[in-house]
Amino acid sequence: MGEFNHTNHSHGLNLPDDHPDVNFDEILRVLDSMQLTAKHQVATLVNWKNGEHVIIVPTVSDGEVGKKYPEGFKKIKPYLRTVKQSS
Repeated sequence: MGEFNHTNHSHGLNLPDDHPDVNFDEILRVLDSMQLTAKHQVATLVNWKNGEHVIIVPTVSDGEVGKKYPEGFKKIKPYLRTVKQSS
């Protein structure tokens, strides 16, 4: 079998489709995570499931976060902030 490849201008992703631990649900989870990251400037944990809290990327300032997520966010460390997943 080949590989599942996603490549854009600055990032690449290769998921082997013949590895026993990578299944179709995992590929969909990765794609959902990538779409969230692109649209909302958030990151997801390795076992993230749709609807769970997400991590706000460190490049977004606290001031920007306040505007972007008016419902609030949780600041765990200066570099680690979480927010309820947006649609």
